[in-house]
Amino acid sequence: MKQLLDVRGMACPLPVIETKKALSLLAEGDILEILTDDEISAQNVLKLAAQRGVTALSQPLKNGDFL
Repeated sequence: MKQLLDVRGMACPLPVIETKKALSLLAEGDILEILTDDEISAQNVLKLAAQRGVTALSQPLKNGDFL
């Protein structure tokens, strides 16, 4: 199942905290998409994924957000 976590407008460290919570609720094989409006938040979420051994990618969107 695919889930979207929208953390736009949240200041660090809230995007990472919310991502941790969402990851803990996922079942094996689920996909979590995280939408942020801050490049640093996107990088921090990628670091969290790497620390947890989760495959993660970051994609800049045309409107300046990151997925």
